[in-house]
Amino acid sequence: MKIFCSQCGAQIREKDILGVGTFDQNIGKYAGTTFVTFECSSCHRKEYQLLSQNPFQKKQSTDYSSHPELTPEEIMLVQREPNISTNDIIDFHDQLKKIVSVKEFLTLCSMERKVLVEDQGQILKQPQDVCNLFLKYNSFDSRRLMVLLVDEENHLLTWEIYGDGTKQPISFEPQVVFRMPIVMKGETALILAQNFNGYQSHPNKKDILRTKRLVKAGEILGVEVLDHVVIHKGGYFSFDELNLL
Repeated sequence: MKIFCSQCGAQIREKDILGVGTFDQNIGKYAGTTFVTFECSSCHRKEYQLLSQNPFQKKQSTDYSSHPELTPEEIMLVQREPNISTNDIIDFHDQLKKIVSVKEFLTLCSMERKVLVEDQGQILKQPQDVCNLFLKYNSFDSRRLMVLLVDEENHLLTWEIYGDGTKQPISFEPQVVFRMPIVMKGETALILAQNFNGYQSHPNKKDILRTKRLVKAGEILGVEVLDHVVIHKGGYFSFDELNLL
């Protein structure tokens, strides 16, 4: 089972996982649901994710009758691949027992999600800055679209990533691209960045028409589209620099 960070879309590796557990069978709407918590290696955000099953549970049962000190929940937690530390899993479970309700746990996770990452607040002065930021959180192995939101002085506020390995497929429909600025309801502008697996030194007709459509939609919504940067294996090109906006 593959797990991806909802912020940057990076795939979570075993070393990123902080612990796994299950909610109490009799508490809340997530009763009995397995969850995993992790710290993303790419954006360093700590998150949790609900799972349909415990991905670290062994396929073959193991006899734990010689460990009467373990609760049924702890036994479930240690039934996982051997390269994950048993002590880490159990210690994490002990910490969970200090949280008195599902609501409290979800509140703590929500607080973690609001922690600012180091890139927020930087000024995106030129297309090269956009290209560098895109490559920091994405690679050419996955087709991605990054929607970046900046303030009136081009300070980076936040971003969303669409495409392979994320929860949302790539879409250039205005209701998708402008979702963030509409929700934030502030003086914001938008920059698009996407990648191609090969070489492309100039935008094609479809990309030009698609971008102009978004610029028009932005004018109606009061959100300026500052640039559309396309990153390819030979470098990048900017719609703004090519005077195509």
